[in-house]
Amino acid sequence: MPAVVNSVSDSFYKIMSEALLVAQQLVKVIRPIEPLQPLNHKFASYISDLYECTLRRLKAADIDQEVKERAISCMAQLLYNVGDSLNAQLPVSLAEVIQVSFNHSTSNSVLVCLSAGLSTYPCRQAQK
Repeated sequence: MPAVVNSVSDSFYKIMSEALLVAQQLVKVIRPIEPLQPLNHKFASYISDLYECTLRRLKAADIDQEVKERAISCMAQLLYNVGDSLNAQLPVSLAEVIQVSFNHSTSNSVLVCLSAGLSTYPCRQAQK
């Protein structure tokens, strides 16, 4: 996991982009949605690391379009799969996703991610 987190912070855009794709897939493995399972606490620090490195890429203003879109997708996956364990971070991450949606070049990516994943938000059902 540290290799993925470090690669998300790499200076070469292609490495960042592919690392975000790997991070997105790791989120699906760490907490599968079908069937929804409780988050294994052994992986809690990994989720925090993945969230932090993804948020840094999401907030970056001087970043390649491909990396920005992958960061949007990865953040949406994090919110979708483990949003219930990111309660304290939700205001920051959702505000950043909304901010990114105002940018003409990334608004479509945000809308696709939100409509594809967060509309069904399985973690809400886990809290009930």
